[in-house]
Amino acid sequence: MQIKPLNPLIPFKDGDLSVQASEFHYCTPRHDKGPYHSYEVAYFRGDGTFSELRELGMTDDQVYANVSKADVLNLLETEGYTPSQIRKLLPDE
Repeated sequence: MQIKPLNPLIPFKDGDLSVQASEFHYCTPRHDKGPYHSYEVAYFRGDGTFSELRELGMTDDQVYANVSKADVLNLLETEGYTPSQIRKLLPDE
């Protein structure tokens, strides 16, 4: 069994945004193939520590589970990414 590689970190604000989707992540569908309707999201400050995103609210974990595709698109568009850039950044979009 081969594990799907992690999606690369996305430069975001003063750190990096992790947007993941696979059978091992909190996403919909929870499968290694998209199209995905939601993603597992985490934000890491420049020093590599997890930080909550005001836009996504509070979390009791170090990831945000099942973040809607619309919310992820909004985060990236607000940061200045174009739709064509976003398509290349998201896992199996």
